[in-house]
Amino acid sequence: QRGDLIHQRRVNVTYKAVREERLAFALGGVRFDKVFVDKGDAVKKGEMLMELEQEALEDEVSAVKARLETLEMQLEQAEQDRELARARYAVELRYMDEEELDQALTMEEVLRGHERRIQSIEDEITVSKKELGVKTSGIRERQLRAGMDGTVTFLRKVRAGDVTKEGETVAVISDSASSL
Repeated sequence: QRGDLIHQRRVNVTYKAVREERLAFALGGVRFDKVFVDKGDAVKKGEMLMELEQEALEDEVSAVKARLETLEMQLEQAEQDRELARARYAVELRYMDEEELDQALTMEEVLRGHERRIQSIEDEITVSKKELGVKTSGIRERQLRAGMDGTVTFLRKVRAGDVTKEGETVAVISDSASSL
């Protein structure tokens, strides 16, 4: 008999993303605070996925920022005081006689205290900026962001009171645009 011969075969296929990102917190023992995505959500690189508790750190960052603002105002005031002292002493020098001029301090000697105060404030500003950097990086350590565009294919279930385990995978993002 003549006709078409059809050969069928049933094959199970599993698609797997070519690129996959496993995300974990580097900190252990810190409580989970917020989860911003669900399994199956599409995410963009840099998007916030999860966040750990950080109230105390946020308060510390605010305190350091306030201290920096105060120090910057103090620096501005100290620089104005130095310029005022410079101008005042220049005027005083004009009215001195020869004998007073021989015994008078140099401008550098008059301004030395102001320069020390300015340097001290600048040092405090440098230290505060470094402290702010440390506190800010502490906040970033408590945030989990997507490192690539893709789809959330795994998300750890988080309940009230759960804490992190250092290095434990809490989310997986797969590049849905390229699968095998």
